[in-house]
Amino acid sequence: MAISSQSLRTPAPWASSRSRGRSSDGTSRSVVVGLSFPRIEPPADTDGSASREFAYEAEPLRGAYSWPPAAAAGQKTRAPSGGQFHASAAVTQRRLLACRGHAGSDMPPFLRLDVPAREPAAAVLPVPYERTTSWGRGTENGPGALLVASDYVELYDEELDAEPCQIGIETLPPVDVGGSDESVLRRISAAAEATLRDGRFLAAVGGEHTVTPALVRGARDATERDLGVVQFDAHADLRQTYGGTAWNHACAMSRVLDLGLPTLAVGIRSLTRPEAARIANEGLPIIWAEQLDALPRPELEVLFEGLLASLPDTVYLTFDLDFFDPSVLPATGTPEPGGGTWYQALALLRRLFDRKRVIAMDVVELAPIPDNPASDFTAAKLLYKCIGYRFRRELAGMPGT
Repeated sequence: MAISSQSLRTPAPWASSRSRGRSSDGTSRSVVVGLSFPRIEPPADTDGSASREFAYEAEPLRGAYSWPPAAAAGQKTRAPSGGQFHASAAVTQRRLLACRGHAGSDMPPFLRLDVPAREPAAAVLPVPYERTTSWGRGTENGPGALLVASDYVELYDEELDAEPCQIGIETLPPVDVGGSDESVLRRISAAAEATLRDGRFLAAVGGEHTVTPALVRGARDATERDLGVVQFDAHADLRQTYGGTAWNHACAMSRVLDLGLPTLAVGIRSLTRPEAARIANEGLPIIWAEQLDALPRPELEVLFEGLLASLPDTVYLTFDLDFFDPSVLPATGTPEPGGGTWYQALALLRRLFDRKRVIAMDVVELAPIPDNPASDFTAAKLLYKCIGYRFRRELAGMPGT
């Protein structure tokens, strides 16, 4: 029996309180909207790797897809109005209705969707990784907060006149983020590559921006085409090292460039002198935040489209939420004034998805603010909008959308 979206519009059962404390076993816990993540010191590295390089082929998935389904009978889920999703009683062993978190906590599925009746076209991958945030902390709680907030995103998109979830969206188990930096990054890459080789659009949710180079590496290895990377961000993230490591969120785009991939940055308004020199010397294409504000919308879109033309047809999108002005989305560890607006972002994202074949994306650097879920909801809606743009043509041909 299919479940209608209207019958499931009751509030989700997850609590809204957020606090820090100690569990009964003495482990420090960080509770975000009812999602409890023990803070556990990662074990010593056991893979013998002393290099910053990834030995991807030597690292198994180790938990990236190892959890069994944790669906509970009677768990409330939603379905598109077309009724093309099974009820929770029909959950299969292959898919998850609720994903077991990296520390044993339940994360709800994106949009609280029921299990797709058809093979899903998109997969949401939580990556609760936080090791190097340099100011405000909490990005490890970003995936859980976004997934909880997504419960309240309307399935119907008035711009597309469709329900993008009709294409089938699966929420994968969170990547295991325990262990050394190198082993975690290998697991992230392996999860991304496996999802893309399975023919699905990948939408990863961080976590700090350090996860992006690993995701991009997995995307590059999964595609036989040249790959470009589009970065929405307040910061250049072009440091070679920061805080004593090359795997820092301030170095994310340097690690992407190390892969030999062309990039385009949008919204930059904070960088160091060496980063500015590198941009000038290497001719890295950028739309500065000031241009977002100064240019009329049509001129901005023309500029963006012209710079997009320098990238390959196949693209990876990384969206650091501090791209937005803090008045739009304050819940990020390194906010910067003078950022983009919601509709500026959507206008450019529409152009991107219309002009390029976007095979994967991430939304990173959400650091939830206690008792203020507005940013969590904005991030969740942004992810859903991007999925809608990605499958715009497919949705136009679907009955009931």
